[in-house]
Amino acid sequence: MLAALAVSLIAPGQIVIAGDADADDTRALLRAAQVPFSPSNVALLADGGTGQTLLATYQPAIAKMGKKNGRAAAYVCREYACREPISDAESLSEMLSHGRIPETRSS
Repeated sequence: MLAALAVSLIAPGQIVIAGDADADDTRALLRAAQVPFSPSNVALLADGGTGQTLLATYQPAIAKMGKKNGRAAAYVCREYACREPISDAESLSEMLSHGRIPETRSS
């Protein structure tokens, strides 16, 4: 019941991991995205396949999410705004360590 309450009070976050499903760097980012328990966040894999194409029909921005500089990348989004992609699992883990996605600041 507390998880349901948390979901109703916190704006949901999305973590889109773009990379090859079997690659070590993609797996590391997926693990980092799933470690902190947060019922209001969802992690998705964008591997360039049919699943990503289907997700893009509902959220067109996902179609453009891909690897950066040849490495898997994590796109951390909240309230329809995404931060710059992260390719380092440790940095992603640190960002998510509090169990929720920090707000994106506009510059």
